[in-house]
Amino acid sequence: MTFPFESKFIFEHSNKGHMWRVQLCNYNGNGKVSVWPWYEAQDGLRPCKASFIRNGLQMPPERLWALGEAIMAAKAEIESSGA
Repeated sequence: MTFPFESKFIFEHSNKGHMWRVQLCNYNGNGKVSVWPWYEAQDGLRPCKASFIRNGLQMPPERLWALGEAIMAAKAEIESSGA
């Protein structure tokens, strides 16, 4: 599956000097869901290079539903614990 263009960011979260962004993107001609850290450069936010930071994530879009279910299960567990 490929996407015709890079999507706008679906989600952003600032942590430890990086802006983590979730977006749909194309990587080597394949559609991916990208969860990747960005850093502040002189010309604005830029994605961190894989050789610099190795904890970004790109996965096939088909896995997004399983990830969503896992997040909802974690949310339910947190809510039931009273946290």
